[in-house]
Amino acid sequence: MRFLISGLLCLGLTACHSDSDSSNPVNLGRPAPFDRTELGLTGAQPGSLLKADIVFSFGAEEISQRLGALGLQAPAEHPIDIYRLVFLTLDLNGNPRPASGLAIFPRNDRNQLPMIHINHGTLVGDVNTPFNNPREGLFEAALGFAVGIPDYLGYGVSSDVFHPYLIEKSYVQNGLDFLRAFREFGELNGIEFPAFFMKGYSEGGYATLSMQKAIETDANLRDEFLLGDSFRLLASAPSGGPYLLSQTAKTLLTQPLVNPVYLTEVVASYNVWYDDFNIDYNDFFKFEAYQVDSPDQLANQIENEFLSGKFVLDQLFAIIPFQSDKFIQSRVVENFAALEMTPIRSFADPSQDDLGLASKIEENNLVKGWAPQVPTRFFHCRSDNVVPVQIAEATVQVFQALDPNTNISIQVYEDPEGGEPYGHGGCPAIFSQVGWFKQVLDSIQQ
Repeated sequence: MRFLISGLLCLGLTACHSDSDSSNPVNLGRPAPFDRTELGLTGAQPGSLLKADIVFSFGAEEISQRLGALGLQAPAEHPIDIYRLVFLTLDLNGNPRPASGLAIFPRNDRNQLPMIHINHGTLVGDVNTPFNNPREGLFEAALGFAVGIPDYLGYGVSSDVFHPYLIEKSYVQNGLDFLRAFREFGELNGIEFPAFFMKGYSEGGYATLSMQKAIETDANLRDEFLLGDSFRLLASAPSGGPYLLSQTAKTLLTQPLVNPVYLTEVVASYNVWYDDFNIDYNDFFKFEAYQVDSPDQLANQIENEFLSGKFVLDQLFAIIPFQSDKFIQSRVVENFAALEMTPIRSFADPSQDDLGLASKIEENNLVKGWAPQVPTRFFHCRSDNVVPVQIAEATVQVFQALDPNTNISIQVYEDPEGGEPYGHGGCPAIFSQVGWFKQVLDSIQQ
């Protein structure tokens, strides 16, 4: 989903390779590049680091100037170095695949750093992936955190596969394997991460809660990421995400204006990755809205053109109409309008779900049978025009009902007085979690 920072923090290979800063002299003792790709996909375990290369450096003054352009007045405390990592993961069918992401380190001569794992929002074009266009995490790294930002499966070096959009399992496998590779890269360079935090906005909020749920409910993952003396999850900040996926779908699909790209990507993702969800796109969409001449062209247009990485979001927004009655079949809207909904059940009678989409969406609801254990704060904007704030509020209520002792809270940003409402792409929740993370750290150190 579109970010306020997408243009302003765009990095260029020629323009943004700054290696000098009058107030922060460069320490050349950076982590060293690393290459183990000769092992191939059969010679390494999931989570193994395969390759690491430095790609950008920023001085603190330059970061402060860029953050100031966004209205963020917190000065950068450190210059930073940005690395591309390649690691091994598994796809939803259990096949080994190389995947990628970014590692960002503050240059501050410390061999122990708190780490923030960031899950990015929805994107479509390959040009905008973290691997190809680093833009998130600079703020956090300049304040002294090590930052890791994985490309989701289907982006970066794994762009040859279709991105499993809003499928819980894919974020867990890819995200945890990235954490393992990030930790290994630190170990190779004498850097330890005693604890880490997780945050993400929009799709990234969903990905963050998916990973947290797995860490807290799987015994092996609890031992690895929660109960040890090092590299331990301290707190989580899911933001702007559709955690109650069923309620989100029903709410949005029964409105006159619907984001056409996100809905198309959900249906296509489930169609590609679920063997028991083989559908005809024409049952969901009006082919004329996708600029094809006949119904038999629609599948190829969606999977091999529009969602193949060739287009960016704004290009697709200019093609597919937002009016639901112009691109969605009326049967789909009627189907979801008739669903009997509870916070954790999307329908009461399977006959109401003759298309099968509600059933698949329900499988990927994150609010089922557990409640967060580590401190968890949900961030959202009151006027979010993509994911309604009621989704976050209902998520918190369900968790509190499941476990009255759960350590969760919610921070909702009201619109600025006299200013434009905070929409999804301009919500302060994109940045503000780091302040809370600092509070958590300070409370532990006292």
